[in-house]
Amino acid sequence: MAYSALRSLAQILHQTLNRDYQYLILDEKQQIESLVEKITSLQKDFSLQKITQEAETDIRDAAYIAEDIIESGIIERFRTKSAGHEDGITEKNLIRFDVVQKAFSSISASSRSELEIVGVGGIKKPCTFQTINGIRQLARTRQFKAWFLDPTSVLFPNITAEPYQDAIWAIQRLATCGTKIVIISYYSLMGASETMEEFRKRGFDTSLFAGAITKEDLESDYLERFDSWFDQIAAIFLKMYKSAMVMAGVDAADHCIVVGGKLHYIKDANAAGISSIFVTGNFGETTHGRHRFADITDVRSLAARYEAHPTYLLPSFTW
Repeated sequence: MAYSALRSLAQILHQTLNRDYQYLILDEKQQIESLVEKITSLQKDFSLQKITQEAETDIRDAAYIAEDIIESGIIERFRTKSAGHEDGITEKNLIRFDVVQKAFSSISASSRSELEIVGVGGIKKPCTFQTINGIRQLARTRQFKAWFLDPTSVLFPNITAEPYQDAIWAIQRLATCGTKIVIISYYSLMGASETMEEFRKRGFDTSLFAGAITKEDLESDYLERFDSWFDQIAAIFLKMYKSAMVMAGVDAADHCIVVGGKLHYIKDANAAGISSIFVTGNFGETTHGRHRFADITDVRSLAARYEAHPTYLLPSFTW
């Protein structure tokens, strides 16, 4: 319910920014980009949590309100411009971003307080992991033939930022070890081909990747089989990991490793029987654009809380 509504809204926002941008005025582009960030934030917050029925309804309603306001505004501007108005903008088709912001603010104020945290009831195994300072030694063992990378917070600070230069070098060195590298992106609003083109523009040699798999590549009818947000998240990651194994030409989970900067990447790697590296940059302090190592106790506590058990802990994706 909430998942489908947010997914639909994300597609409309992506279309508006990339196809219908000529109908935007003043700071509307920035407003839409801000809304994309809000949606991404909601997905991050809720991906490892159970959502009450009331919260699901609030999220769905806010998404539908935003979708109706933005889509109807763009359509009216198109019609007005086609009818001869110079730029298609009139007082009647102004996009009411104040209403959109109010709808999403109500979620932050009330619905999030009703979320039930998953995994608090007990940990089935101790949260132990090995800390490493780079991927060099692990890559050179050639134990893992396929590496599945979460781009956001591993290769980039966020979805709109330039990549870490250390990450570009690490990808180049990792490829020399004969590794198949696949991008796994839950938060991307783009399909696989668009994602790889974006990587090329940002300075990556895309020939070093086996390919990319994003949430947008999954069939909508497959996603609609699941009623709850939590079940959808788990199913999406399991399908993406299985697809990545096929893309990399690997048939055994123990030959794969997931590198993620968010715990649901790790949690669902556990469920798939795949080893994982948790990049702790989001939990550390930033120094000159790079991240210091997060406090081990904090990471262990958070990982245990969500029953997400990384095999390795890494401060940032470096060689």
